[in-house]
Formats: sequence, structure tokens, C-alpha cells
Amino acid sequence: MPELVIMPSAVAERRNARRSNVLWVASLSAAGRSADCVIRDISEDGALVQLLEPLRFRRRVTLIIPRFLMYESQALRCEPVWRTGRLLALRFIRP
Repeated sequence: MPELVIMPSAVAERRNARRSNVLWVASLSAAGRSADCVIRDISEDGALVQLLEPLRFRRRVTLIIPRFLMYESQALRCEPVWRTGRLLALRFIRP
């Protein structure tokens, strides 16, 4: 059963983009390490992912969504914003 995360209202109020609930298979990579994950929700600004194994990503990471590889020329660069258990909030880094 997925963990229940209660997001502080101050964080929720800072969101600028509407999030869509999804269940997409993806992976994260950084510094030669990679981890499978599931995207729980996504917006134009970021995503909430659930890691399948407990790994720590402290710096920038790359989010790879296989369903979009045929459309995108590169994967999405991200930075971690917050973490609770295996849930990791990511902010997309704009070029």
C-alpha cells in the first residue's frame, strides 16, 4: 500500500501549475546510479515519483519516461525538492 503523505498547505499553495494524477513507469539517474520509479503526479513544473527502492538523490537527476522517448529528444533534468520515505518531489530544470 502506498504511503500517505500530507503536504503542508504552504507548499501546496506555492504551486503554479495544475498537477495531473498518473501512474507512469519511469527511471531516475544521477552520478552513474539509476533507480526505477513510478510517477504519481506530474505538471509542467515538476513531478512526484515513488522510488521502488530506497535511494537518495541529493543533486540534479534525470527523469526518463519511456512512453515519451519517441517524442522527446532528451530526458528531463530535475532537482529534488522534498522527500518522504520513498516519495520524491522533483522540480524540472528549464534550459
